[in-house]
Amino acid sequence: MKLTVFWEHLDKFLKFIRLSRCLTNNTYRAYKADLVLFGQFWTENHCNAEIQIAVNNFTVSLLYNQSLSAKSVARKFSSLKTFAKFIARKGVELNVVGKSPRIRTSLPDILSVQEVEELGKALQNNVLKSFFPKRDRLIFELLYAT
Repeated sequence: MKLTVFWEHLDKFLKFIRLSRCLTNNTYRAYKADLVLFGQFWTENHCNAEIQIAVNNFTVSLLYNQSLSAKSVARKFSSLKTFAKFIARKGVELNVVGKSPRIRTSLPDILSVQEVEELGKALQNNVLKSFFPKRDRLIFELLYAT
């Protein structure tokens, strides 16, 4: 696939995901930005190369040359893989080489013992305004006990 054909497929892909995948506006914009970034990378660095060479070099540049977070790199990989599946249905084979980086998840913040006791007292004394104070107290005790 040549660069001009890529831009044509990109327009079709963006229309496809907009109409049939029911993505949020933010997700749609992220897909578009990621793939336009790839198109710009291909234009600037490898405009005469086939798409597979450009994708390979782009993925390497994502992993090593840019200071992106792991989540950003994983999203860009996802965008490329989804685009590759789309163009595969059009008869163009594209392999996105490499794995997305691992995204570290952090543990949630927990309440201290004092904060839990204060919350329990607030529920017990009906300090918190609620239509169903007994239900809220029961839910709190159930969650606290597990």
